[in-house]
Amino acid sequence: MVFSVTFTDACDPISKQCEYYQNRAPIKKTYMIHWECDGEDDCGNGFDEVKCPDPTVARCDGTMFNCGSGNRRIPLAYVCDKDQDCPYGEDERNCAVPTIQTSEVYRYPVRQAGQVVLTCRVFGLPVPRVIWRFNWGCLPDEGGRFRVTSTVQNCDSPTPVVLSTLTIQNVRPGDDGIYNCEALAGAHRAMSNDYFVMLES
Repeated sequence: MVFSVTFTDACDPISKQCEYYQNRAPIKKTYMIHWECDGEDDCGNGFDEVKCPDPTVARCDGTMFNCGSGNRRIPLAYVCDKDQDCPYGEDERNCAVPTIQTSEVYRYPVRQAGQVVLTCRVFGLPVPRVIWRFNWGCLPDEGGRFRVTSTVQNCDSPTPVVLSTLTIQNVRPGDDGIYNCEALAGAHRAMSNDYFVMLES
């Protein structure tokens, strides 16, 4: 059995690059991934609000929060951010810090060209955004051999559940290492236990 860890520090998995959109340069260089499709233009040219809904983002409803008092609506990113934006503080009530329930299995032996499926369940309010990390950095090939899907369950309950799955297809050397799912909800974060993917010979 071969096990190797390569630290990937070339990127930050919770931020993304702002890019040109509709022939306009962005005002900012990056934005936080959980601000994507949240109803607020964080790049300054609308780039982070295109391609919505993102299939990896689990949501119960749209991108805006109804304050309840009057007709005021605020972006979901303002909910549970420790800053009162609604007149009576409705956006800071009923917040639930994200918690992650992972499987009992933490070691995933796999043969070259095989497939690995990692799953985590995340509870929290607002509905958490779930990202996956590889050796505490970014996934090497998300959207190709690495596929993330997230679905939300129990939207009507006080704490909705996000089921997030990372599928790694055609496993090859360099894919072995430590994987984590991370939950981002309002001003709070949570990190799963380590999933060890081990390449067998």
